[in-house]
Amino acid sequence: MIGCAFQTWPVSMNLFEGIPLIPVLIGLFAISEVLMTMEEIGEGSVTYQKISGALPTIKEYLSTHMAMLRGTVIGFLIGIVPGAGKAVASFIAYSEEKRASKHPELFGTGILEGVAAPEAANNAVVSGALVPLLALGIPGSAAAAILIGAFTIQGLQPGPLLFVKEPDLVYGLFASLLVGNIVMLAMGLMGTQLWAKVVTVPKNILTPIVLAMVIFAAYAESNNLFTVWLALLFGIIGYIMRKYDFPVAPVVLAVVLGEMIETSFRRALIISDGSLAIFISRPIASIILLISVISIGYQFFRGMKKAGR
Repeated sequence: MIGCAFQTWPVSMNLFEGIPLIPVLIGLFAISEVLMTMEEIGEGSVTYQKISGALPTIKEYLSTHMAMLRGTVIGFLIGIVPGAGKAVASFIAYSEEKRASKHPELFGTGILEGVAAPEAANNAVVSGALVPLLALGIPGSAAAAILIGAFTIQGLQPGPLLFVKEPDLVYGLFASLLVGNIVMLAMGLMGTQLWAKVVTVPKNILTPIVLAMVIFAAYAESNNLFTVWLALLFGIIGYIMRKYDFPVAPVVLAVVLGEMIETSFRRALIISDGSLAIFISRPIASIILLISVISIGYQFFRGMKKAGR
């Protein structure tokens, strides 16, 4: 009976290995933004501004130093977690910066803190992904997986002994990251006027192009039409969440970390013979849980205080 039910339900095989990440990202971030933009076009509230191309002043750079610091820390920590990636780090950094800002209503209008935090997180993910790669031999991202393949081809084994056997290679890798940042900065500065012209394209022209590209990307992820419908479904979910001011980044983080959390939880229960006390009897676990409770409690207290005002 159950077997027949599964045979008549075609979605079951597509979701046999869980919900794929790429359609979720495309739906929650890209398609939901397209739907929001289409709504703005329908209401006639879209405005276009002329791009001057002027760079931020020293004072503006200094005013974003805390945003960049917070984004860097978040990006580095997210980078250490295998599979999370730049998109998750960027949106978490944006959400946290908006939460910490004294002017959250300005986010979405081009405020510098809203740009500095996710970009800092985006860059910090790369260095964070090298931590599990070089320390444990576990790739923290797709680029790190390619790098570990290159190491294997050259007969190198990533891990703690790599620092002892091939120190020149490791520190050369660190130096290449520094040089890469400088090169990207130069490219960004030289192409400022060109990159800025994308914003001047009318949204009624740009929006259909973006929608077509993201739908093609969803299909190309697995050459399966199911991923397109999945992306559209999460696009509608993301649109509803953003419409009512719910952050979408936690949904992506749940999809990424859900399997790892479940596996680690089951492994911990096996080690403790089914006892939940293992999560509070170990010092590191207790400290992490305490920090989590304090963080959540602080947000509740801050929300109540703001509501009181």
